[in-house]
Amino acid sequence: MNSIHIILSLAASFKREVHQMDVKYAFLHGDLHEKIYMEQPTRFIQMDSSLVCHLKKSIYALKQAPRASYVKMDSFLLDTGFSRCHPDNTVCTKKVGKSLIILFLYFHDLILTGSDPNLISHVMCNLKKKFEMTNLGHLHYFLSLEVLQSKEGISLS
Repeated sequence: MNSIHIILSLAASFKREVHQMDVKYAFLHGDLHEKIYMEQPTRFIQMDSSLVCHLKKSIYALKQAPRASYVKMDSFLLDTGFSRCHPDNTVCTKKVGKSLIILFLYFHDLILTGSDPNLISHVMCNLKKKFEMTNLGHLHYFLSLEVLQSKEGISLS
């Protein structure tokens, strides 16, 4: 929560917009590196019901799913020039020339702010190309916070 407050405080101080995106089916993006098998779903049984499925991607019921999803998103962000903030690995930054973008990732929700609206749009487009995502526009609700953005600043409730 401290990181969110700092990001919103920076955005308010520098009069920056804060955007929100949602990763659809977030836990289905992760690649599994362990051997995990599951029984065939009852309506999908093929030939022999004693056969099992070898999972290559995570699914929602797996305890590995959140971690696998985070690793996939983290790898993508690092590959596209973001750096992790070491006190809080859910915060990433990217500097392009004099422009800075800050991204906060919490499971399947992410918020973005920065000094260059074009850079924010570019990052959002790249994220949408890699992951199925919904652009939720300006940040309104995040982790039980109501966020109201205006020209005068940002208010939290």
